[in-house]
Amino acid sequence: MRANNREIKLRICTLIYVLYLGLSPVFAQETKLEAYHQLVEQWLSLERQVVALEKDWQQQEPALNLRLSILEKEKAALLALDDEQKFSISDVENKRNELLTQQLSLEEELQTLKTWLNTHWQNTLTLHKQLPPPLQNTWQTILDEFEGNKDNEEENITEQLTTLLSLLQSKSEFEQRISYVQTVIEDAKGEKRLLDQVYLGSGQGWYLSADAQHAAVGKAHADGWQWSIDKRLDINEIMTMIAMLQQKKEVDFIEMPIKLGAKP
Repeated sequence: MRANNREIKLRICTLIYVLYLGLSPVFAQETKLEAYHQLVEQWLSLERQVVALEKDWQQQEPALNLRLSILEKEKAALLALDDEQKFSISDVENKRNELLTQQLSLEEELQTLKTWLNTHWQNTLTLHKQLPPPLQNTWQTILDEFEGNKDNEEENITEQLTTLLSLLQSKSEFEQRISYVQTVIEDAKGEKRLLDQVYLGSGQGWYLSADAQHAAVGKAHADGWQWSIDKRLDINEIMTMIAMLQQKKEVDFIEMPIKLGAKP
């Protein structure tokens, strides 16, 4: 519409110019006519340029608007991506801090476990020599296996804890039964003797020589397991107890001297 208005103005201007020429006196100066003619031509040229520019703008405006719209969308996408990256970086940092906190907590728990394990390990090794000989042998086998499996510190802690639990479990099982074993010992004269041994848990035991001539009672002491003669011992009662454990005699009640609180 704006281009059409300019075309109309151009035609009106041209018409006014023609009329002016027709109405001008014949004696008008040639120089003035030439000046008017040039001014009109310049004005017409400018109007043509304006019309051409407006037509060119009308042709390019849709494409420019499309490009502007695309640029706006790209800007929005970049801003969204930037926000997402900031969030992602923040999320990674939070996860890193969380893992670091967990690591510190695990290290503290590991140190606590080490302290607890070392304390109980030393107590267990002290207890080792106070146990009845059969249980001492069982513990020694477990400890030898542990010493042979040592590797790095982390695996050593796991093995040490497993070994400690095995030792305590074997002791608990030993204490819950009456144990009977036969062993050969060497006496003070260097003579070997076959002994029948009976243990009531891990705190007390008795032995009887194969010829039924020697009997003794065993107890746990701070410096180790010790056998000693007890005049209260009745060899016949010990023989009866051994026969029942060997299932050579029916189970019955017997009287044996027992010292309470002797368990290591």
